[in-house]
Amino acid sequence: MISIRVFIFSILFIGSAALLTGQRLPPLNFDFTINNTVIKNPWTGGINTPQVSKADFNDDGLMDLYVFDRSGNVSIVYLNDGIANQPEYTYAPRFAENFPDLVDWVLLRDFNQDGAMDIFTAARTPGISGVEVLRGFYEDGELKFTPFYFPQFQFNVIPFRLANGSFTNLYVSSQDLPAIDDIDGDGDMDIISFGVNGGYMEYFTNQSVEDGFGPDSLRFDRETDCFGGIFEDGLSTCVCLPVEAGACCDGLTELQGDTRHAGSTILTFDNDGDGDKEVVLGDISFDALTLLENGGDSDMATMTSQDCNYPSTDVPVDLPSFPASFFVDVNNDGKRDLLAAPNSPRRVEDFLNLWYYRNDGTDAVPDFNFQRKDLLTHNTVDMGSGSSPVFVDFDQDGLQDILVGTNTFYLPFNERDPRLFLYRNTGTATEPAFTLFDDDYLNFSQFASNAWGFAPAFGDLDGDGDLDLMVGYQNGSLFYGENTAGAGNPFQFTITPNYLGIDVGQNSTPALVDINRDGTLDLVIGERNGNLNYLPNIGTPTNPVFQPVHDSAPNNPFFGEVDVAAFGFDIGMSAPFFVDFNGSYTLFCGSNLGNIYRYENIENNLDGAFELVDDTYGDNVRVGEESRISITDIDGDNVLDLLLGNFRGGLNFYQTDLNTDGTVDTEELADRPVFRLVPNPASDYVELQIEDFSGQLYEVVIYDLLGRISYQRPFNGENLRIDTQNFSSGIYFCKISINGKDSLKKLIVN
Repeated sequence: MISIRVFIFSILFIGSAALLTGQRLPPLNFDFTINNTVIKNPWTGGINTPQVSKADFNDDGLMDLYVFDRSGNVSIVYLNDGIANQPEYTYAPRFAENFPDLVDWVLLRDFNQDGAMDIFTAARTPGISGVEVLRGFYEDGELKFTPFYFPQFQFNVIPFRLANGSFTNLYVSSQDLPAIDDIDGDGDMDIISFGVNGGYMEYFTNQSVEDGFGPDSLRFDRETDCFGGIFEDGLSTCVCLPVEAGACCDGLTELQGDTRHAGSTILTFDNDGDGDKEVVLGDISFDALTLLENGGDSDMATMTSQDCNYPSTDVPVDLPSFPASFFVDVNNDGKRDLLAAPNSPRRVEDFLNLWYYRNDGTDAVPDFNFQRKDLLTHNTVDMGSGSSPVFVDFDQDGLQDILVGTNTFYLPFNERDPRLFLYRNTGTATEPAFTLFDDDYLNFSQFASNAWGFAPAFGDLDGDGDLDLMVGYQNGSLFYGENTAGAGNPFQFTITPNYLGIDVGQNSTPALVDINRDGTLDLVIGERNGNLNYLPNIGTPTNPVFQPVHDSAPNNPFFGEVDVAAFGFDIGMSAPFFVDFNGSYTLFCGSNLGNIYRYENIENNLDGAFELVDDTYGDNVRVGEESRISITDIDGDNVLDLLLGNFRGGLNFYQTDLNTDGTVDTEELADRPVFRLVPNPASDYVELQIEDFSGQLYEVVIYDLLGRISYQRPFNGENLRIDTQNFSSGIYFCKISINGKDSLKKLIVN
């Protein structure tokens, strides 16, 4: 869970996604065929742990589909195709750009009844476990969001009133998924969550209307700390039920259970049309769901019976691990259906992971019937968990194909199924299209017992005119595939494991590049720590030789002083890709948190520090954890295209802002102000230095991680010295603006 919780420390959240300005890379959408079927939404990036809600994103009156993938904290938007009785949606990444970066869980609810869905999500304030809210509104026909503030509470999370009149945060564990629903039938949103001390559900009633504030406020009281009278001990899918209405099950005496709360998901809906809400629970220790029947009423819930393998009348949910459930109308028939998905971000069922039960009853009295286990993944490119793509013309037909190394498909008992997937380009030089050619290329799954997380790269290592293969993997070593086909022939490889005994630690991600311009291909290898290892080729163009000990001369284990680990953390998952622009290399580097880093000043500087030009290349490119990069001009328009893999196991495709010669001719990007922050990290002060100062009036704003303004002023000089002595230590974001053009950089204050 650490990598998920710390995501907030490096994301560019400034209250609203609308403030994240800079290079917007347009998504690409080329045809993709798998098993003779053209995939409707191939470029979603994969889906591992979907949390599903509905909202109208383009203000056309149709409720669209929103998926928050907890594995990577990614927002995915699908527009409703409007086909009755069919769950048909079209992937629409443009609308996902309106979401800020979110963490752990997200549910969309219209709490203020204005017709625009609002966001309820896990607190992004470090050290606070609670619920943050962002209010939805329409602007230019698009659903956008702005933070909702709670003036009576110092933290930007939902508070509730204590008996003494003070406030504290409404607790929701970062691992959990609460219920946000109108439980008491009074027209506003209430909340049910598990308390911090054990297996009891706490019920918080929204008192906004009762207090005279209307539905546009959120004012909560804790109605009970034992909702429904049940106790969940984590030892069984069944819970302890109360002995009578109004009673609370004593978990200690009746079950001898452990009162520590490990993790649960909650869904509420009226299962029998009697006006009160039943509860569906998922537990972190089990793969099944439990339905609790409410024998009470909307004023006092009393759970009187349970289905511990829900729905036992059909195909029971069996989802490793930690299932969550959702009540949404996915087939456009006006009746909400039941969906189930894993809730844990690691080691879960990562393809058959969205179970769809169609509601053949009514919305008030549902009758769920199982339909499929892959509601969205069947219509996208999804290779389980982990994807590391590379462009290569494997069949030598002049078109760039795609080879993808993966981490695994889910298998029980901690087994793994890693592979190389080969997708052939069956289109043309200007209109590419891809078809799955081999889902276990070179039979790399045979190495699954001790090798996974495959990261392929190509280069003519032995100088015979054809491209050889290098594959990194999780233990830090390399596979070498010598291409014996000869120049111009479809590839044929002889595979050698543990190439030369090279070992860079963990998660080796190689690039083959003549970085020192001596006519031989060198190795630059990313790794788990986030640095780059440089292994120069000390052999000849036809006989490569490397010093296998990565930190022994002439090797450099801190090449270019590159470090893509987030500030304060030791996991970086560096994934290098070099582009040669007319004799000058630019480095693009993927990272553990998904940011794309861009470095220049590489030529004649192999012993120095590369210049970090951008640590969030592509402001709208948010693919989740472990971004992996390949770049080419796939459609012959002389503009480079960016293919991205990630931990979710799919692919994303974008057009870059770079021409093939390295120039940028987009007016919007060229007009953006360019500046530096020196020193960064800062202690007593930071100096903002404007490049190509125009003499016009600029504005500078510095935000903290919650979007609060820490500093703001206009200025019209080349340099601006800002006193940071009164800033709290942490991460800030500095935005400068001129003529409606913005630029953004991260500022660290020690």
